[in-house]
Amino acid sequence: MPRIPHYVRESFTEVFSRLSGISLRSWFLVFLAPIYVFFGTWMSGISIWIRIVVALPLAVLVCWSVVADITKKSAGTWITRAVVAWVIIFIMITIIVVPKNHLHDELLLTEAGLQKITQGVDPYTANFRGTIVDRWYGHATHASYVDGVYPAWDHYVYLPGFFVVSMPFYAALHGLFNWYDQRLIYLLAYAAILIGAWTQLRNSPMREPLTIVLALNPFLTTASYGFNDLLPVMLLMMTGLALARKRVYLAATMYGLALSTKQTILLTMPFMLLPFIAIAKETSRSLTRVIGVAIGVAAIIIVPFALWSPWNFYDDTLRFFLSTAAYPISGEGISSILLKIGIVKADQYFPFWVLQLFVAVPLAAVLWRWAKRHSLLTGPFLGAAGTIAAFWFFSRYFLPAHAYVIILLIIISFIIGEAQRSQQVA
Repeated sequence: MPRIPHYVRESFTEVFSRLSGISLRSWFLVFLAPIYVFFGTWMSGISIWIRIVVALPLAVLVCWSVVADITKKSAGTWITRAVVAWVIIFIMITIIVVPKNHLHDELLLTEAGLQKITQGVDPYTANFRGTIVDRWYGHATHASYVDGVYPAWDHYVYLPGFFVVSMPFYAALHGLFNWYDQRLIYLLAYAAILIGAWTQLRNSPMREPLTIVLALNPFLTTASYGFNDLLPVMLLMMTGLALARKRVYLAATMYGLALSTKQTILLTMPFMLLPFIAIAKETSRSLTRVIGVAIGVAAIIIVPFALWSPWNFYDDTLRFFLSTAAYPISGEGISSILLKIGIVKADQYFPFWVLQLFVAVPLAAVLWRWAKRHSLLTGPFLGAAGTIAAFWFFSRYFLPAHAYVIILLIIISFIIGEAQRSQQVA
């Protein structure tokens, strides 16, 4: 990739300071903090006074940062660290305040699956009626389910990586306190994303602004909502950061874990192969062995569940999305457009794979060729993010949470590229 002009990159964090006396960090804090507090994480029904009280420490940090900039006094990096800590505590509060049954059903489904495993029951064979899944408010009110069709009763659609990562926490907390909340796993993943960005950008002038964007972007705080995408995204980020440090076997291990969580991660494989080839060659590592580590880690997690009940595993993780029993159409993608104009029905089969084949696949090929020309890791990760966005948009459902994940992947792409550049400079 052509080197970014020095004056553009190095001056970016200083341009606001020179024009207004306020740093880019403070500008992000001023604009993102109030949006985050009132629209980012809290569910509806939470008192505005509770939000204000909880937000007071963040308000103090914002004011302190701005005053320090105006008075030309160094605030150090402790403000950004304090913001990260506040965000983690903030999400912990939402976990306590917001009931699980008001959140996304995949949270309850994973918890029910963990319980089934401890009882010796295959979660891909299990019927989830009579479990915690029944508490989800949506199955009685959502338009797609009013006729009694609630797919989560009969299908666990994710790969078993979520079970393997969560089980130690479930066993410990449930065994000691008879209590467990899957949001803790996603909170840990979110914390790892923030800490990973902070620690790996220590030599970058973009360290504080990028960390603030990750911490306070209201569209990215899905941990308290129960969306599970933060775990595979975190693993992808750790893969990229390990590649930036040329720790290729660690990167392969992280990528293998990511592959075991969601089918979507398979779309990143052509793009991730590019940096693995380049860095394995640069570090004189065997590419075959590196790929073997990634595939081996994924296989160790997936194969036992696949062999437990092959047909049910296939039915839940693949056939469910493609057959007439597919998940009811929802979201904001092409499926919703076709639904609104009457071409398809919510529970009707439609070959969305044809649209993906003729639209998303060519776009992915273009993005791959573009990513191949980039020397920094930003290119492959951006290409993967664009490919995932295209396949999701032309799939059976494209939810707002999917858009949030794309935004997060884009930001992380630049963080990984910046971490790689900082390692090269160091």
